[in-house]
Amino acid sequence: MVFRRAFRFDVDTAVRKIRDGCYEGFVNGDWSVGTHPNGGYLMSMMISAMRGNISYRDPLSIHARFLSAPTQNKPCKMLVENIKSSKRMTTVATKFMQLDDDGNADQRVHMIATFGDLKAMKGPSGVVHEFPDLPRPESCMQGAFGPPGMEKIVPLARQIHMCMPAESSWAQHWCKGQAGGRASYDAYVRFSDGREPCLRSLAFFNDGFPPPVLNMFGSMVWVPTIEITVQFFRRPDPCQDGWLILQYKTDNIQNGMLSAETLLWDQNRNLLAQSRQLALVAPDSTKTKL
Repeated sequence: MVFRRAFRFDVDTAVRKIRDGCYEGFVNGDWSVGTHPNGGYLMSMMISAMRGNISYRDPLSIHARFLSAPTQNKPCKMLVENIKSSKRMTTVATKFMQLDDDGNADQRVHMIATFGDLKAMKGPSGVVHEFPDLPRPESCMQGAFGPPGMEKIVPLARQIHMCMPAESSWAQHWCKGQAGGRASYDAYVRFSDGREPCLRSLAFFNDGFPPPVLNMFGSMVWVPTIEITVQFFRRPDPCQDGWLILQYKTDNIQNGMLSAETLLWDQNRNLLAQSRQLALVAPDSTKTKL
């Protein structure tokens, strides 16, 4: 008998079918920033629910809008609706629901996604982005999620690992508790328990790491996502060490809002996925709600 290891990501994004188009899950607080569940974690759970309603397994594109703050350590329901199907792809929408303080069903996230078969996609290929120039992970500074002790106040930091060159702006500013650095970074990223990346985890990786704007403003700001689009181009190949390469940059900050882009690569220079999001930049003390 072969025993398969149960990884935290799989356990905590699992869903159970209640009836056709209706799934339930549990929002585990170990994937939160403070007490706020991470959006990438929620999107990965919603992909699980969507897959239960269709035949395709590969997300090609997902677009999530965060309507109100989800609640950690509480159950949730996902209502999945098939929108359109063709020979090559299927589009579905999902409402992520939780009960509010009065016991009423409240939609917290709305996500629409198109699924297909990435292996079957044919046509011209070319990448205009430059592959990041990073040394090997073993030559990088480990524990680059944030300043020492970050995992005590950000449970999410215990689930993932990131490393980057010690001379990088992020390592010299944010990781030392200082502001004034560049609002971008390149880093190796992976699950802390050694789980290999998959398509579902790419949704998480594109939104699961610290926003680069923290390197500019420090911990005085709170950066909740308003909406995010993730596009998937390739299934991750099995990799012994689990490391992917994340490029994360903030390219515009105006009137308390920012736009940010991520690119997610494997170590063989393949672009796996990319995302773009709109987020608020608010004083941390307000814990701004959407």
